[in-house]
Amino acid sequence: MDRDKKLIVLFGFIFVALGFMSIKLSVPALAILEPYLETTSFKLELTGSLYLLVFSFSQLFWGGVVGPLRRKRVIGRTMIFSLVGTIIAMCATDIQTFMTGRLIEAFGMGAASSICRVMLSDRLTKHEIADVSIFFGLIFNFGPFIAPLIGQYLIIYFGWRAIFAFFLILVILFNYFMMKKMPETKRGNETRLHLFEYLSQFGHVISHKRFWVFIGSFSLYVSLILGYYMAVPFWYVDHFKMNPRYYLFLVLFTTTANAIAYFFSRGVVKRRSPEWAIVCGYFFCVLGTLVTIGLAFFFRAEPWNLVLSISLIAFGTGFMQPAVNVAILDEFRGHSGIAGSFIPIFGYAPASLVFLILTNISLRTLWPFAIVLTCIALLALINVRSVLRHLRKS
Repeated sequence: MDRDKKLIVLFGFIFVALGFMSIKLSVPALAILEPYLETTSFKLELTGSLYLLVFSFSQLFWGGVVGPLRRKRVIGRTMIFSLVGTIIAMCATDIQTFMTGRLIEAFGMGAASSICRVMLSDRLTKHEIADVSIFFGLIFNFGPFIAPLIGQYLIIYFGWRAIFAFFLILVILFNYFMMKKMPETKRGNETRLHLFEYLSQFGHVISHKRFWVFIGSFSLYVSLILGYYMAVPFWYVDHFKMNPRYYLFLVLFTTTANAIAYFFSRGVVKRRSPEWAIVCGYFFCVLGTLVTIGLAFFFRAEPWNLVLSISLIAFGTGFMQPAVNVAILDEFRGHSGIAGSFIPIFGYAPASLVFLILTNISLRTLWPFAIVLTCIALLALINVRSVLRHLRKS
């Protein structure tokens, strides 16, 4: 890879990390903001759920807009929304103002994944994308541990508003160095965005059978993992009464399992195919479901068995993620903006519902969680059958 490609990967990595951090950095604050904003726990949970929804669907907008325009110019526009939203949330004294700021921030930061995918497909080959996908996987893997950990210590030493002040500084620094140092990835001149062209790209992607083959089970399990990461403080701090300083270390088991699977998945994708990696991932997810059902017969819900179950599923999800990214970006290289924006939409949007479900199920026993996992496994089976049929044909 030449210097320009390395800079594109570096700034893309930072941009995606900021997008993920915008979700996870404030997660520890959700459990303590009730008295500060004079609100209820449910409204704070709703704020987190709505953030995921806006974050995911904004990617469809930015993914379509970025196609004919210069990438750096579009990123600069997204930063305006992010800065305004972060400032509003930081200065909020009631839940309505806080929610407004968070949703504006979500609209801006939601652009990160879709624009980054376009930048990579502009300049990188299929195998180069497969190689760098591991580094982007590290964000998904260790972001849920590192970002809330930073947020937790910012709260302890400086108060909850320091979370947003810290993020504001990061966004300003990124925007400055991105404009100065990052090469423009779009080749040729900007063209005007036409609504008909945008809708035709949209229709081409969602009507393509292979898109649904790749996205189905990936969507279900990524949304489960994301929903779990958001529910962590409500489970371990509110229900199990763990020390807020230490509960995040339980997440490290899950993120490590996901990261290890990324490395195995890369080999499967290169030696066999993305479809094989998806099938392998589903096998481990079903294994995690069966282990949870088995544990439910003998144990009540406790942190150790919840972590064991979700870590097995995270391992399976780690097989699917890079495979789906490589397959969709390669299959729809001419429509990478729209296609790339669908990947996080089908992960983050369902995660908003999963988050509400996980924060409202009973944790007296493991059975409610086991039932949720069983329902997801049965839904994913429909998609995996399509993947297996495609494998047999090829």
